[in-house]
Formats: sequence, C-alpha cells, structure tokens
Amino acid sequence: TAIEVARENGFTQEAAIAAERALECCLTLGQLRFARIYLSEALKAYKDWGATGKCDALKSAYPQLCNTISIRAEDELGQLNKVDTATLMKASRALSSEIDLRALIKRLMKLALQNSGARRGILLLKKESTWTIEAIAHDDEDKMEVLSSHILTDSKLVPEAIIRYAARTGESVVLHNAVQEGAYTEDPIVKSRKLKSVLCLPIFRHEQMSALLYLDNELLEGLFTKNRLSVLQVLVAQAAISLENAELFQQKINAEKVLLQKKTELEKATALLSNVMNSTPDLIFVQDPDRQIIMCNNAFAQCVGKTTDEIVGLRPEEVGWQSPSQGEQSDALVFEGAVVHEPDISILTFSGKRTLDLHRVPLRNSFGEIIAILCVGHDLTERKSLEEQLLQSQKMEAIGTLAGGIAHDFNNLLQAILGYTTLLQFDIKANQPGHQELSFVVEAARRATQLTRQLLTFSRRQKIDPKDVNITDLIDKFVQLVRRVIGESIELKLLAESEAVLVHADASQIEQVLMNLSVNARDAMPNGGGLTIKTETA
Repeated sequence: TAIEVARENGFTQEAAIAAERALECCLTLGQLRFARIYLSEALKAYKDWGATGKCDALKSAYPQLCNTISIRAEDELGQLNKVDTATLMKASRALSSEIDLRALIKRLMKLALQNSGARRGILLLKKESTWTIEAIAHDDEDKMEVLSSHILTDSKLVPEAIIRYAARTGESVVLHNAVQEGAYTEDPIVKSRKLKSVLCLPIFRHEQMSALLYLDNELLEGLFTKNRLSVLQVLVAQAAISLENAELFQQKINAEKVLLQKKTELEKATALLSNVMNSTPDLIFVQDPDRQIIMCNNAFAQCVGKTTDEIVGLRPEEVGWQSPSQGEQSDALVFEGAVVHEPDISILTFSGKRTLDLHRVPLRNSFGEIIAILCVGHDLTERKSLEEQLLQSQKMEAIGTLAGGIAHDFNNLLQAILGYTTLLQFDIKANQPGHQELSFVVEAARRATQLTRQLLTFSRRQKIDPKDVNITDLIDKFVQLVRRVIGESIELKLLAESEAVLVHADASQIEQVLMNLSVNARDAMPNGGGLTIKTETA
C-alpha cells in the first residue's frame, strides 16, 4: 500500500497523512474496525515524525476510537511485527558506540520504545542486593528522565510484584491484557493505569542478572509479540555489554576524580606540612633507615649552608652535622624504638659552632613499623651566649662591688695622707729642701683620690661630675705624672693648642682615658719609642 511504501522509503510524514486520510475514508464508509487500524497507523507515524501535537489532536478528535482500541496487535498491525534486520543492526551499533552511562541509558530506552511500540519504559539496575530505577521514558521523546538510582521499594511507578517475579526467577514476564487476565489484575499500578500490554525483560551479564527492562502500553493489547520480543532480546543482549563497558568507564572516571581529589588533598597537606616546618625556627630533618636525609626545613638548610635539594640523600655527618659514630649510635637506639634526647649537643656547621637541644623520635607507619627518624633541634647558641654574658655581667658586678668597697676604704686613707701633706706644705717653705717632692706627693694623692672616685663610679657608688674643663691645662698637669708611668725609654711629646680648649666632661674620666692610652702605648713599645699627645679644635 501507499502507507507501507512511504514508510519503507523514509517518508514518515507522507505515511502519517495517508493513514489519516484512510481513517477519514473508513469513517465515511462506516468501517470502524479498519478506522481503528488506520488511526493506530496515523498515531504511530505522527509520533515517529515528532508531531506529538498532531497525535493529541487525533486523540481528541476520535476519542471513541481511542477508548475502544482493544484489537490484538498481532492481527491488526501486520507489518509492524516483522523484524527489520537493517534497523536492528543499526540499533545495536548505536548501543555499542555509547560509552557514557547516562547517554547509553537514554539511547537504550529510546530504541526499546521505538522497536516495541510501548508507550512507557523503565530501566532498573541491580546494585548489590537492591533494585533501583535509573530511567523512565515515554513515547514522547521529550519525556525522558534519567534518575539518580531511585530505590524500587520507594517507587509507585511500576508494578512491584511483576518486577520482583522477574528478578527472582530470571524469566521474562509478558502480559497481553494485564488489567483483565493473568496473576496481576489486582496490582495497584495495573488497575490505576489500566495497563494492557506489559513486558518485563531480564538483562544478563556473565550469567548474572544485572538489569530489568520494563515496558507497558495502556492502549493496545498483545503488543509484545514473539517477533518484537526477539528484537528486544537482541537489543538487551547488546545493552548488557554496553552497560558493562559504560559502568567500567564511569568507574574509571570516578576513580580518576577520587585520585585527583586525593592528589589535591595530598598537595594541600604537603604544602601545609612544608609551611609548618619552614615557619618554625627549630632545625628539623627526617632520616630513612639508611640514615640518609629525606626531607628538612629551611632552618636546617641555612644552618648547614646548603639548599634542601643538596641536603636530601646525604647523611647528617656529610653535611657537617656531627661525628659519624655519635649519629650512628643515637640513630640505632631510635630504630629500636627509643626516644633519644641530647640536651647539649655541639655541632660545627657552615654558620659556625652551634649548641642544640636535640630530640630524635621514631616515625611509624600504619602497621607500627619504624620507617624513619624525626630529628628536631632547638638552637641554644643564642641562649648560651646570653647566659655567658649574664654570668660575666654578674662577675663584673661582683668585682665592681668589691672595688667600690676597697675604693671607699682607700679613699679614707688618702684623705688622711692629703691632710697631713697639706699641713707639711705650710711648714716647709718653697725654697726649702723637700718642698717640691712634697708637692708631687700631694698631686699623686689627689690623682689617687680621683682614681678612687672612678672606682666608686664603676661600682655605681659615685656620681659622674661633668663640667667645662680646659683640656690643655689638664694635659699639662697630666704629663708630669705620666712621664714616670711610661718610663724613660719612651719619648713623650705634647702638642697643645695655645688657646684654651674647653670640653664638657668629668676631669677624672678624661685623665683615666689618657692614662689607659699611655699605658697601652707603653706596652706596645717594649723596646722604646715615641708617644705624642696632641690637642686641636675641629
């Protein structure tokens, strides 16, 4: 017929229009039986063409025919039951070409509806011991839902009794008029939807049931004939292989995502560990069972004067950390499970000698096996230096206290000497013998008094008394005393300004500075030499 020729040559729209015209002709002649056949043909052709609106219009225009369609498809749909080998091969290739699970499920459901005549299809997958609904498809291609594993027991979409029977026995369930005959006429879904043609087809993979394909149609009886069942069995056989491949591919993608996530987490954890290690001023390094350093922080690298890349792979003694015997003994104890504490270990490094408080701790894996040694050294060098400075300061304070006490007592004696020598100066005239020597004694006593004042200042018992001092006059008086201190082997020269040179200072402090410089000069010239004291204004 014209309808068959149009279908065979791919002119679906012409076949739909021809079937609709034949429908109108049969109604005009009063041949309702044939009108129903052409209505079914027109509806299917318009659906294949994608004109769903036209299908709805036909159903609205001829409700009496749609409600009374109960003729068995095996008798009325004729050519639709013939197995189209070319179409079947095309469908199989389409399934085998899909690797994405969601896309594969969509294509499988579309092909199942196209090759069975069902109005609705549902795919269920077995995950461990639970059946889940993965997809729902309708003959309207826009109504395709790929779900996220909806559990069967929570669903009111399919007759659960039919699904349970097929899942338990592994046999196909084929019902030609489910609402009126068979064991499931009282099923709530069958009754509410008035299902007629029902098919539940198991899908096996490696002799194990892995999926179920459920199809139904509430309009046509006897839709799932032997020929159609054969076509669907070929499709599901290919679908089983494709589903396995798609699931393996999906597992691969999921595994890659998990691996990428774990890698990202590991990188973050490694970066955090690195930041923590490099932020601490303590010296940290890790040794493997061969005592080679496998990681270290920046503080350790700076201490030994190498980069971390240069250090990794070397033993501690190879970077000047300690003697081999000492390191081997300590590491041997740690690999036996001990925690070794070395409170004051001295090492010679690139930055000099360092004093450390060192802890060696065993690192264990998840099985409790010792796989490495963590060494953490707290640098005590600065603290030790400060302790020595504090000790020296305490010593100096003790010396100052002692010197202050002696200076105080000695100053009392000097006051007596000065008093008596001053009285003698009144009795001995300037032209009498001994007057000049007595003047030297008085001057020496005064300088000794100034020296005791300096000692008292050092011991913080005497305040410094700064005032304007003529440095030239002070040096003139000082030269006479210093000549006897430096001896005759050293020539002393004084080059002083003719004018007064004033400085604001403590006179005794200035004299002490000059005395110290002169003594140092004398000690530096044991074989004699010259010492020049010069004053000038800037």
